[in-house]
Amino acid sequence: MNLSYEPSRVKAEDIKKAVDKTIEEENKVDTDKDKKEKEMKLMWTKFIISAIFTVPLLYISMGKMIGYPIPGDGIEVTMGNKDILLRNRKLNK
Repeated sequence: MNLSYEPSRVKAEDIKKAVDKTIEEENKVDTDKDKKEKEMKLMWTKFIISAIFTVPLLYISMGKMIGYPIPGDGIEVTMGNKDILLRNRKLNK
């Protein structure tokens, strides 16, 4: 690369500083790009994991509304029934 300048207006040191500053900024951009790529990979992994846990929960909570069979559908234990079952268990012991 050829560079021409007027020594009376610009010093060689100033040109060198400007070039060094440009190189440093470019290295910083590369580092920022790497950070963003790592962050995107982490976010994608978190999304996949949350989707894996969300799909069964959605199926169990909403499946009955759209006609899907729900495991353990015939078993309903309310708080009152639960207390009665626990009392009977204590009395039988």
